[in-house]
Amino acid sequence: MKKLFLLYCTIAIFINTFGQTSQNLRKVVSLDKESVALNGGLRSYVGGKSRIVIPIDLPANTVEWYYTFSTTSVNSPANELNLVSQLTKLLDLTDPLGLVASAIMSPTGTHVCNIYLMDDPNSKAFLAKMDQKGTKVLCIESAKRENIRNGVVQIKDVKAGRWFLGLRNPTAEEGVVINIEVAAIVEEKDANALQKSSLYGSMGWDAYKDGEIDKCIEFSKKALTLDNTMGWVKLNLGLCYLVKGQQEAAANYYVDAITDIKKLANSLLIQKHLQAGINDIDEALQKKPGLKGTDYIRELLENELNKQQK
Repeated sequence: MKKLFLLYCTIAIFINTFGQTSQNLRKVVSLDKESVALNGGLRSYVGGKSRIVIPIDLPANTVEWYYTFSTTSVNSPANELNLVSQLTKLLDLTDPLGLVASAIMSPTGTHVCNIYLMDDPNSKAFLAKMDQKGTKVLCIESAKRENIRNGVVQIKDVKAGRWFLGLRNPTAEEGVVINIEVAAIVEEKDANALQKSSLYGSMGWDAYKDGEIDKCIEFSKKALTLDNTMGWVKLNLGLCYLVKGQQEAAANYYVDAITDIKKLANSLLIQKHLQAGINDIDEALQKKPGLKGTDYIRELLENELNKQQK
């Protein structure tokens, strides 16, 4: 499938795929940082607010994210949270997926507060104080903190979309300032690794055309260690194992290849990859008419191609 190599290389750098690779880049993205003054519940009826919501738009490829907070009294200096700088330093020391909230420090607070993570409808209900009118306001339990002065919250079960942090002063009369900072760890593919993996994939296809099946398998597997979402490389591996008579291995690679190819954002490119896979099987059959296992794999590719063409 070398004929699609340059087109794939160009698009792969810009299209977000869903699989894991061993050459990903991780960075910290600041999402929000502010100090919010809230009145006590009784005082809010004569002015000010006892609760607010902060919108949080999670960036693409968020692996996990954090919010840290600390409270002070009204008119006191804001506490420095330094969440972004702390996360950045920790990223230099360890795998970010192994980070724990206990590794991040937050200054001791002076007043209690409540913080909730909610979707849009529940954030509106929260602002309308529906929880005080007998209506339950739903939130993400793992991210909820109540009657607490400071803390660091690590969130792994919500990774995409717009969410809202609801901040509330649970006391009746005493005001509070909530200092809060929010940051995400984002994972992005290394463009250099993508280009290198595509080069290995192309070298593998050249080896196949020269009749060096084992060499094609070696180069193709090297490509997948750098980027395991390259469907066209998995098509080539499936073809190699068909030629070697290892039908089960071939079928596994073809199924994985179709799964990855379907995730490409460009419909025309999906069709070209599928058609190229069919053509490669046909060429192999011309050289080796008795090749086993080709019928059901070819049918699998054709069925998926027909779906894409509708």
